[in-house]
Amino acid sequence: MKNKVVKMSIASAILCLAALSPVYASQFQPDTSGRIISEAKLLTTTWEESEDKEVVEMLYSSWYRGIDRLSNTKAATFSKDDFKLYFGFDIQRLYSHKLSNNEHQSFHMALKKAQESYQKGDKAYGILISSDERSAKIIWERNTGATHVGELVKYTDEKLGPLWKLMNEFDITE
Repeated sequence: MKNKVVKMSIASAILCLAALSPVYASQFQPDTSGRIISEAKLLTTTWEESEDKEVVEMLYSSWYRGIDRLSNTKAATFSKDDFKLYFGFDIQRLYSHKLSNNEHQSFHMALKKAQESYQKGDKAYGILISSDERSAKIIWERNTGATHVGELVKYTDEKLGPLWKLMNEFDITE
């Protein structure tokens, strides 16, 4: 009986030490809250804001040239006033985060499908989202000077709700 009490006492002491060790150890951990906050602040900056001004201006110039080409080529079906231009790398932060999970995933899958047309030397892409949010156009300047356009459309699936797909792609030379 005495042997059993000793074993129970030792087991209790070990459990007590094991339970208190994280509390004791936490007193000696470095405070990382400041680092985490400063890293979070870095993530709130858009790619456009963090990029060199010359690069941003060059990309916008390229995109506006592409938008003008698109307006001249597809004047009957495209009006630049009906679309809002987004910096391609910031689309998650500025637009697609507000979509449902299924729509968000299909939007980025369609975008990725359009990006498969990238060629070596092509510039970064811009995204035009229609004011009714039913269509989008991914545009970028090719290394040849042509403008590449990928047309995304939103449709409704009975089970999954609104989804996006890549409908068409083409290059405009002038």
